[in-house]
Amino acid sequence: MAGLVYHIWRARNECIYCNKQPFSELVFDRIINDLRDRVYSWKKVGVSHGNKVLCKAWNISTKIL
Repeated sequence: MAGLVYHIWRARNECIYCNKQPFSELVFDRIINDLRDRVYSWKKVGVSHGNKVLCKAWNISTKIL
């Protein structure tokens, strides 16, 4: 949730302070990449149905499980 808020806030600040209009696809890509990087940084993730569903939804290899 914190990552989502961060990236939305970042896009807002780019609009206000830098006169940039970020595309929603760019914001979504930033969020997905951030979450994917965090998951890949985990040393060992427990195998559970919920984890497998999340990996599949975010297109992350289940080899990390």
